[in-house]
Amino acid sequence: MVFNPKNCFCRTSEIQKLAKKASQIRCVCRKTRWQKFRQAFSKKKIYCPCLKDFQRSVDKVEKKHGKTCACCRKLLEKLHLVTSDKDNQPGFWASICGIFKSSCLGGKCECCRKVAGKIKKICGDTAKRCAFCRKIGKKFTKKKPAEENFEDSYEENDYDWWTKYYSSLKPLPKPDERASIRDTFRLNIYNRELETQAEFNHFEDLLMAFPMYKGKRTGDEVVDRDMVQGVFKGNIKIYRWPESTEKHLLTRYGRPLKDGYFGQFPPNHPLHFTLRVYCVRALHLPPKDVNGKCDPYLLVRLVDRVQDNKDDFKNKDLNPVFGRMFEFNGIFPKDHTLVVQIWDRDVATKDDLIGETIIDVENRLYTNHRAKCGIPEFYKETGYCAWRDQTKPTAILSRLCTHWNLTKPEYAPTSVRIASKVFESTKYESCGDDRIDKEVKALYALRNWDQAPFVGMKLVPEHVETRSLYSPDKALVEQGKIQLWIDIFPAGDLPPPSAVDITVKPPKDYELRVVIWNTADVLLQEDEFISGQKKSDIFVKGMILGHDNVQSTDVHYRSLTGEGNFNWRFVFPMQYLQNEDMTLIRRKEGHFQSKDSDKKFPCRLTLQVWENDMFSKDDFLGTLSLDLSRMPRGSKGEENCNFTITEPNAPRINLFKTKRTRGWWPFKGKDLDGNLTLVGKVEAEMELLTAEEAQQKPAGIGRNAPQALPEPK
Repeated sequence: MVFNPKNCFCRTSEIQKLAKKASQIRCVCRKTRWQKFRQAFSKKKIYCPCLKDFQRSVDKVEKKHGKTCACCRKLLEKLHLVTSDKDNQPGFWASICGIFKSSCLGGKCECCRKVAGKIKKICGDTAKRCAFCRKIGKKFTKKKPAEENFEDSYEENDYDWWTKYYSSLKPLPKPDERASIRDTFRLNIYNRELETQAEFNHFEDLLMAFPMYKGKRTGDEVVDRDMVQGVFKGNIKIYRWPESTEKHLLTRYGRPLKDGYFGQFPPNHPLHFTLRVYCVRALHLPPKDVNGKCDPYLLVRLVDRVQDNKDDFKNKDLNPVFGRMFEFNGIFPKDHTLVVQIWDRDVATKDDLIGETIIDVENRLYTNHRAKCGIPEFYKETGYCAWRDQTKPTAILSRLCTHWNLTKPEYAPTSVRIASKVFESTKYESCGDDRIDKEVKALYALRNWDQAPFVGMKLVPEHVETRSLYSPDKALVEQGKIQLWIDIFPAGDLPPPSAVDITVKPPKDYELRVVIWNTADVLLQEDEFISGQKKSDIFVKGMILGHDNVQSTDVHYRSLTGEGNFNWRFVFPMQYLQNEDMTLIRRKEGHFQSKDSDKKFPCRLTLQVWENDMFSKDDFLGTLSLDLSRMPRGSKGEENCNFTITEPNAPRINLFKTKRTRGWWPFKGKDLDGNLTLVGKVEAEMELLTAEEAQQKPAGIGRNAPQALPEPK
């Protein structure tokens, strides 16, 4: 083997040692080790196509760096050995990681650093492009501590539809902010009726509604509404007939005009369908009782069929969360209108109608905007974001192409082509399954169908619409709002899919234990009576937001440096709603109330540092607020504890996943000018247990038993 060390910046003696050692390695057939690697690589098959691209990239690096440095040459030899061994592919990235740590890659040789940097970039690009490489690439990626993984994978989380709903209510994460799994999957929440959105135009692209009045209209909306005796649904188009030109004219649907304009309209024979009404929650309902509240429940009517949840009314709630699904079987055109009502339950008197909303179901089924079932943003076959339509995205896309007389979709490795339009997502990543990849590409085309030339229009996405409620007695005065969505499944060869479970999960009982160990650098405000030296009498308060349980440590007297030693435990029982990331407080507001009223607060721990005064009110110094599901990771030492650990892009942990954490966190306060400043640091340990775990391992408050804490030294 010939080495040319002239272009290497590491010491000549080290190169000579490496060259001598490499030249002494021989195989049984007396061929050099490098030649053996070459033969092994050419004979054995590599199953992953990305590894072939990886080998080509390695060859390019070899041409430039292979003859300049002995350690670079040795590095490339090891890379060839790893890529040529098909039995070692599961440990491919682990082997690469070990190679990078060998030789002089720690920083002694400049050309080695360049080679290693290029190889790392190749490995990173390969791992992102190929599903097989992504799977085995976990061994190559350096594992982070368990604290930093504040969210698990999509499959492992116990999330449901409400997780996606409440995530959609939040603003999108900032580009420099760490996004969790629960913030990735969202749906559209419209603040008005779906048909009133500008892109859908009341769903009158196919069928238009013409009210039929008895007598002459007066112009008063309330009076004219009582005069309506029926609705005519149809469409009217005016065009020249017979055609006076030799050109072959086409309709909007790409069909010859000579065959008639309405050739693609649906037939007028009875059509059986399944209707599902998902009622999420109501907003800003007017009070109906003397206490300024109401007891709402739902009543849903499809012509002569009625369903309600009167037995499950919401007690004294003006913003109730229903989480109910009502299912009907109907026939078009007979069952064309859906009425959703909210009633106030009364014990001694007749129930009062709060308000109602009316939905034209027939127009939603026949519109070209495809409003019968919303199209989600991501394609998943399992989990809380699983596909919930009768047909898959590829089948829907094929039907659209047939309906509009377009060519069949042509699927490429990263895109799908329809006529002259190519739909290609910049965020597309292959999952390794060709069938699923095809569905993902078809779904992207459906989500962007409005970009299709001539026939493009916006398709209804997965959504929740907000509808206004009106009472017949006050026709023009809004009586609150209701959030819901409907799915329509025509009867056919395929049965209706499983319904989405929007049942509200009950809260889970937890116990949060916080041990305050020490404080440091606390602001000193008082003067020592004799010496005049600055001092402070420190104690710490702790509470959960919205709870009345406020706990305090004992007082550390006469701290001259801002240091305080406590060894004091807080214990906070609480009820946690995982999907909303909120704590729940239930209490009765009156002696005659039959049910408890619920109040929700963010799941936030607040720690405060105070100055104890003997003859006056205690002085507040600073505070620290920690969201338990997304709290900043504490620093390991007080010297590194500052405001940088609380910045948006700083590492975060989910205490409901990690269960325990310990570290230093900064207290925030205000100076004389009103600016935020560091007023102290606290060393705390937090442990979160379920109610069952807390019962098995009880702990006392303060330093009391069980699990008594020692006195501070």
